[in-house]
Amino acid sequence: MIESWTVETILENARQYKTRQLFMKGNPPAYKALLKIGKINLLDNLWTRKRIEYTDEILLEMAKKYTRPHEWEKDDRNSYTAACTRKNLWEQIKASWPPIEKTIKVKKEKQSPEEIYQKSLDKAKAKFELYGITVLKVFTQDNRQYGLFTDGIETWENRTDHELRHRTK
Repeated sequence: MIESWTVETILENARQYKTRQLFMKGNPPAYKALLKIGKINLLDNLWTRKRIEYTDEILLEMAKKYTRPHEWEKDDRNSYTAACTRKNLWEQIKASWPPIEKTIKVKKEKQSPEEIYQKSLDKAKAKFELYGITVLKVFTQDNRQYGLFTDGIETWENRTDHELRHRTK
């Protein structure tokens, strides 16, 4: 359906929205019609931005709502920016928040082949212990782990984890 827009109907429609952005998204045909008519500047009088003067006291009260700077920035960027630009106030606000714990990554020391073997053996023992199987020796070949195993009755080698699970069922 094609609507015939007049300036009055467009402005009446625009008053239903709180901002120009919401009007553009909420009723694109009316907005485009106003653009086409060439009277887009009439929207400037509908919505005026409210300029808030942030005092130090107001900003301190607002900061108490948050425990981390990023929460405040995400929730109210304007007041956050106002607080950040006031160095003394910002230091005061930061001091009121709990300290941020930083984690430090520690480089792992290279393991000797014996340590790697022992770790691999311990891992295999823990895994196969669930099936009542004892691991006697472990080795890796082609990115697969093999070993020498026993269940107390029989000893076998070169079985994969899958084969051992199948064997115990």
